[in-house]
Amino acid sequence: MPLLKRKAKLEKSTASEYLRDDDEVFHCEVTDEIFKDYEEYCERIILVNSMVWSCEMTGKNNLTYAEALDSEKAARRSLKDFPMELRIPILYLAAKTKRCSFAEMAEDVFNYVRERYFVGESVEACLEGENWRESHVLSVTAPKQQPGSKVTLPASAYCYEVEQFESSSSGQVVVAAHDRVRRRKGVFSRDKCRLFLKQFVEMENTVIVIKKTALEKYNIGKVHFEQIFTGSPPDFPSSKRLMKTSISPAKGQPKPGSATKAKPAKKPSPEKKGQQSMDKFVKKSDKADAPKPKPDPAGKKSGQDLADKMRRAEEQMKQRREDEKAKKKEKNARLQAYLKEWQKVKDDLLLEDHKIIPKGTPVVIEGIDSKHIGDFLSVLEFVHLYAETLKTKEFFHNGLDIETFRKALTAKEYASCFSDLIQMMLQTIFSLQEDEAEEYNEGGSIDVSNGLGEYTH
Repeated sequence: MPLLKRKAKLEKSTASEYLRDDDEVFHCEVTDEIFKDYEEYCERIILVNSMVWSCEMTGKNNLTYAEALDSEKAARRSLKDFPMELRIPILYLAAKTKRCSFAEMAEDVFNYVRERYFVGESVEACLEGENWRESHVLSVTAPKQQPGSKVTLPASAYCYEVEQFESSSSGQVVVAAHDRVRRRKGVFSRDKCRLFLKQFVEMENTVIVIKKTALEKYNIGKVHFEQIFTGSPPDFPSSKRLMKTSISPAKGQPKPGSATKAKPAKKPSPEKKGQQSMDKFVKKSDKADAPKPKPDPAGKKSGQDLADKMRRAEEQMKQRREDEKAKKKEKNARLQAYLKEWQKVKDDLLLEDHKIIPKGTPVVIEGIDSKHIGDFLSVLEFVHLYAETLKTKEFFHNGLDIETFRKALTAKEYASCFSDLIQMMLQTIFSLQEDEAEEYNEGGSIDVSNGLGEYTH
């Protein structure tokens, strides 16, 4: 059930319990609730669409109600595939942790379990070649250690006695090294470990512990570490908060079990009190009557010289800082002036970064002299720009390109492209002349705007 601001759950509406057949109601599809009051319905719609919900299983926050429901459904689907063989080992290891944070507990358990395989677990083993087949862990063996040693061996030091299935040699029992055993991909991950532990933990005296119902359900109290693995159980580190609380009592407080007792302070008697005050008075009078030492003129002079040197040194440091500040200010002013001058728009001849123009590559067209290249390209550009007016497509289906124009000027053939080019030009000239004549006939007169006069037809 999604949590509202990580605390309270949604209180369902009870309006559906007191309804008649002819009552008008409002249905909230997200929560499947019915409301008789429209304002309550609007408040519920705004609430479920606000990003104030969190997923109870994953702990994700800043979700809407629908997103939190989807997150819980996805978490439950993920836990359905969680292997049964790992549940007791994980809960047993989690019960051995001493953490104040659930994230730290889950990380401790995951780091220990991810590269270790437990008795009864289904794994994949590679016994021959590179063929990985489903297997079953029968027992775990480790190198011999000194008696009473609590050193945690690395995961690579263990070997596993496995029984392989789904092969020609069904039921074969072999001892496999650590690197020849693995879990199926996606069976155990950090997220799945956190999801599984999340539903079985609670806070007890600032420590994250396994719920008593889970301990009783899986009989964790009767499980011994040798039944699920080998060697001694791991000694997980404690949280810093727990380590601080376990420090010895503060200074000034008697240690528990100590035989010494604090003695009550004795009050001074009136006679001793008067004697102490008289002693203080006598000491003060003695100090007052003592002759004062005469000042040494040499020492006074040396102290004055030292003070003068220190004063001069301070003045020099102050002057040096002012000079550096002035130099820096002047440098910034020059830089700003240079940038302002550099950003001005200048004539090309006044620019300072002139470079020699690189020599161009000469354009060579077969049959066309180099001194006529400019005219050749000018005509070609003219035809390209006024292609609609010249109706180039009627004479040259693919347009007048460089190669066609070159052949028209150099080829000595009868009825060549040159004749088509001349015909295109002449036809355009005659057509334009006819258009001008029609305009002249329609207007009947020509207005001369340069002041020479007016001609009327």
